[in-house]
Amino acid sequence: MSSARNLTMGLLFISCNILAAPAPDENSQLAINKLNTFTLARIQIRDSIPKNITRVYESPDDYIRYMGAVDLGSSGELLALNISSVERENAINGYITTTMLSELHNTDYGWHGKYSYHIVAKDKKTQKETAFFDMQGEIIYRIDPKGRITSSIERADVSIAAKTKQTGIAQSLYIYNESGKVINVIRLSNLPDDSDYIKINYDDVGRLLNIQAKHTVNNYQYDKQGREFLEHEIQTYFDIKKTSTKCFEWNSDGQCTQSNEQVTRTSKKSKNEHNMTVKTTYTYWGQ
Repeated sequence: MSSARNLTMGLLFISCNILAAPAPDENSQLAINKLNTFTLARIQIRDSIPKNITRVYESPDDYIRYMGAVDLGSSGELLALNISSVERENAINGYITTTMLSELHNTDYGWHGKYSYHIVAKDKKTQKETAFFDMQGEIIYRIDPKGRITSSIERADVSIAAKTKQTGIAQSLYIYNESGKVINVIRLSNLPDDSDYIKINYDDVGRLLNIQAKHTVNNYQYDKQGREFLEHEIQTYFDIKKTSTKCFEWNSDGQCTQSNEQVTRTSKKSKNEHNMTVKTTYTYWGQ
């Protein structure tokens, strides 16, 4: 359950979108909307407010097919998010395909999301497919009177190797510091190894430095202009996945529009490397 949570609700719009210093008044609606958008999709809103953000991957070895789209209101509030991702990794006797779909929509009480996550192994000789992992879930984010996200409740039906079936229920609490930034997320779940304590660290000027969770660690670096430049991520779920994303092109608002991404996946029996180009397009309000 935590694996899909990080892929969908925590790391939906991965890579070069880093939270900068908040607006002077952290209680203003714009500042709260920026904070919520970061919490939901890890998207930083800088000086200009995007209306739409789309992201695609160009993968020469066909490792990944990814399409993501986010719609934002004129005050920076997240209205809708949709993600489709298919990863295919070579294995000894065939390959393993991981498929993830997720959507998130704004509601009167906060946000409501749905997601699915499937891992299937296919034998090259027999063409037989074996389901390794299957999950379908929903998540609700709730807000306080100020409009900030304070908690989420999540339910997921999980099937492992088409035999073991479980229903997971998890609740997360969001802890803020005096500057209005999220510094901790406390997750409590009824499933083994699904509870978590996420720690978020910032530098002296309010830029995100790292996010530390049980199975995922993200570290960030910036260029001399203070723009998002480099992200390193390590995931330890079914294998060890190391991702390095380096931005090489930005738009006039300082948002990363093109980056190179390198992925290394290591298991007990194999090691695979992939190189991709990530393209992100921003459309702004008032254009």
